[in-house]
Amino acid sequence: MPAAPAAGAAPASGAAGGSGVADGPAPELQALARRLHRPAASLAAFAELPPERLEWLLRQVNMACRREEAEVRRELRQSVPWPFRWLVSQRLRQPL
Repeated sequence: MPAAPAAGAAPASGAAGGSGVADGPAPELQALARRLHRPAASLAAFAELPPERLEWLLRQVNMACRREEAEVRRELRQSVPWPFRWLVSQRLRQPL
């Protein structure tokens, strides 16, 4: 099954442990890695995807993260007394 190389992708090198991309990962892949709190090199398999698919994947991850954050906030509101809730909400607003 022949695989067509992605546009702008460097040829795969024989060296193990490298990403095979000389210029670094695509901006979409870097954004995905930041959102997932993972090094971009760990998502090297996604480098073969076209930029449109990476953007779609990033949107899906963002939506899932927003749903999860809303769920955590709802559970906190239901389980934490209001004085402590305010302290926790202030901490959640700060970037990690």
